[in-house]
Amino acid sequence: MIDDMKDLKGSVDRVYENSVEFCHLLHPHLQEMSEADLTDIGYLLRECERFFDAARKEVKAKKEIISRLLALRVTKRWTEDPSTELRARGALAVATPDVAIRPKLPKAGTPEYEQLLNWLGVPTETINGGSLNIHFNRMSEMLTQMAEEGKNPPPGIVGTYTDNTCVFRKTPSKG
Repeated sequence: MIDDMKDLKGSVDRVYENSVEFCHLLHPHLQEMSEADLTDIGYLLRECERFFDAARKEVKAKKEIISRLLALRVTKRWTEDPSTELRARGALAVATPDVAIRPKLPKAGTPEYEQLLNWLGVPTETINGGSLNIHFNRMSEMLTQMAEEGKNPPPGIVGTYTDNTCVFRKTPSKG
């Protein structure tokens, strides 16, 4: 299976290189192209964009499944035997579990939403104006830090959950 994945990665690299090269070669000729050619090339680029985006979503979904499974395995192994390394090693990469506290954010306009924004120091006019959104990742980082410090989540947070994933890093080349 790893060899198939390496082959796929090589194919993706070639498609990426060809795509970027084509776009660079295309650019100087845009002004001289007919409307019909521009229309067709624009359409084909849109189709390529859709393909790349759909493929990216599929690959990301599988990576996240593997990341969660691996985080649970490594954490379980380490919990059972703390003398083992809290990471997994492959020939190409190292995976390190990353545990984060994720918020269940209140809906805008609810009393919990107002409590949270008040706790964050947001003026009432801004809360009522509806021009402010909570950044999910930043709130997750803050909650993770608060949990590490033994603090409770702020008022308005309707719940939290633990997200176990792995951070993947390429193994440094030797030599």
